[in-house]
Amino acid sequence: MAIVALLSTFAGLGLSSVSGASRLGTSLFRAASYIDQARSYAVAHGTYVYVGQRSAGGADPATEFIVVGSQNGEDLSSQTNLVVGAGDVALLAKPLLTNQVNYSTNAPSDVVRPAGAALNTGDQKITAKGNEYQTLLAFGPSGTVTFGGAIPSIVEFGLRHSGRTSSVGVIQVAGLTGMSRVYQQ
Repeated sequence: MAIVALLSTFAGLGLSSVSGASRLGTSLFRAASYIDQARSYAVAHGTYVYVGQRSAGGADPATEFIVVGSQNGEDLSSQTNLVVGAGDVALLAKPLLTNQVNYSTNAPSDVVRPAGAALNTGDQKITAKGNEYQTLLAFGPSGTVTFGGAIPSIVEFGLRHSGRTSSVGVIQVAGLTGMSRVYQQ
């Protein structure tokens, strides 16, 4: 009887780890798809599009992504705060909330930017509906990732499951093509 109870306990612990990794994988692919849609919008409309993220803390930690863009095709990378509804900035998609997943600066790689790029992590914010987001990516009209006129070879950022697992994942975006890849550990 004790053996059955012990095996049940270990099986339960294993399933929670698998469940956490599965949630992280789903969140990674949803975020990558959201980024791909932002790039597609930039190309289709010949404009600049910005992807931001914020931690939506609380009892159930989450990361929320947002996509905004220039309504007249102007490069807004020189602005320090893109305010939705003010001037030329428009919300392009409903924000994406990834539950139980945290944006992680401790993941294998944080946002990688080209040397000398004008835009660095934390330099540009997006403000929408009273929430402030950190700009992660900017897509130009050709679909390339741009930072103050520079095109990085890649941009990577990590997401980590907020539960008991050590699951971590990285979304990698190629600078020249703007295409994303997902890696999970």
